Amino acid sequence: MGSDMKTVWKRIIEVIVFIFLLACAFSKASLLAVSFGKGLDNDRNGRLFYELPADSLDIMFAGDSHVFHSFIPQMIFEETGATSAVMASSSQSIINTYWGIKETLKKQDLKFVVIDAHSIECTLRRGGSFLHFVSGALILPDLSLNKIRCYRDLKNSGYGMANELKYEDVVGFLQYRQDYERTSMSLPELANLLIDPKKEFKTFGYYAVSDITPVEKLTPGERYDDIAFEETISYVYLLKIIDLCKENGIQLIITKVPFSSSSGNLNTYDAIFRIAKERSVDVIDFYDHLDEIKLDLSIDYYDESHVNYGGAKKITSFLIDYLKENYTLEDHRGDRKYDLWNQNKYDYNILDMQIKENIERDAK
Repeated sequence: MGSDMKTVWKRIIEVIVFIFLLACAFSKASLLAVSFGKGLDNDRNGRLFYELPADSLDIMFAGDSHVFHSFIPQMIFEETGATSAVMASSSQSIINTYWGIKETLKKQDLKFVVIDAHSIECTLRRGGSFLHFVSGALILPDLSLNKIRCYRDLKNSGYGMANELKYEDVVGFLQYRQDYERTSMSLPELANLLIDPKKEFKTFGYYAVSDITPVEKLTPGERYDDIAFEETISYVYLLKIIDLCKENGIQLIITKVPFSSSSGNLNTYDAIFRIAKERSVDVIDFYDHLDEIKLDLSIDYYDESHVNYGGAKKITSFLIDYLKENYTLEDHRGDRKYDLWNQNKYDYNILDMQIKENIERDAK
């Protein structure tokens, strides 16, 4: 009898342990799954920065959709040997970008951070509390204080900043994670990540588009007399990013990729570039180099605000020439530590073919 009871209890314990381990595995897989997106849900590509080998990343691109549509990391690697990846999500706040950089620095020794000014201006114009758009930095495994602080600052951005974490910040963050996971689970994503996780890194955060929409002209906005940039939360976090990069020996570069919009404030862009230059931050205004970039407005955009793959190649090519001319880049081609880039098999020729087909179709 005693022996039988021991056997029963042993089986019960084994079942409990099995269920516990299965739950842990599924929880981890769920977190992995919701950290990536397909289609237009680019927010979740931030998971990439947890999977890259430690100290393997040279250049971090950060910001909003103007970033993940404009810069092609694999193209930079193939032409220079420098590694790069994109941490950007739709309408990403500069608050999100700051905490994302801090989180990345826990694992990476970055040499460059490239931020597009649109995400800074966009934060000022739209406000910083778009929680749907911060999943790139929040909905990731390995709970960290940086992510909770990011949530806190986004939550508080409308009425003043807080320096301390409170109980309700942690609870609110965890609830936000839970709600996002519940609405964002994807079985195909889960399968991809379990079977071939490196497949998810094929473009290193760049979002490739081959659609074509002709654009009449390029203008980043108008001049509006509203609140001074120095009185905004965007200014506060721009200075925090500048200081963070200086403290870590990182070259910060602020860009403005060409697009067309009537809502942007040119006064804000002027202030961003002025403040950057006053603090020895490098600035690349692509509008000043349109003759060199040679964007074709009839075929290089997929909407008036974003370039397609053809336009991204031209912008990335200009950036490559700029970096090679002004900086020394370490060449990692052939180094096994950087096989994620060396062995990348994503076929960009397919995008070239799709654009060519779209041009021919539109010409009919």
